[in-house]
Amino acid sequence: MKTLILLIIFPILLSASDTISNVLFDDTALRLEDAIYEMNKRQNAAAYNIANASTPGFKPIRFQDEIKEAIRLYGDDSMLKDVNVDDEMVKSTKIRLKHSAYIRLLSTKMGITKKVVTLGKGG
Repeated sequence: MKTLILLIIFPILLSASDTISNVLFDDTALRLEDAIYEMNKRQNAAAYNIANASTPGFKPIRFQDEIKEAIRLYGDDSMLKDVNVDDEMVKSTKIRLKHSAYIRLLSTKMGITKKVVTLGKGG
């Protein structure tokens, strides 16, 4: 009898677990998390480029979208071969602002999800 009850209840528990997981970690939350990690990588690359700007023969880290944008604007990516510290600082600031915005969005989403899950009781 216990085995029969477990066989009936176990799929219900798995289904409930999937539903909770889908609510807490939906596509929006996963995309925001990916964006936060991407901004971390870009911030590290900008810091690395700035730190090594005066190293002879240094080749800066560039992302594919930066290269495409340079080609679109200037016809080639030759200006990306050297490090302009001012440009890297501006890029770093933009990255930091995006990172902060993604963190705030994810935090707000989690707060809303918490309200929904706790039926607005704050717990």
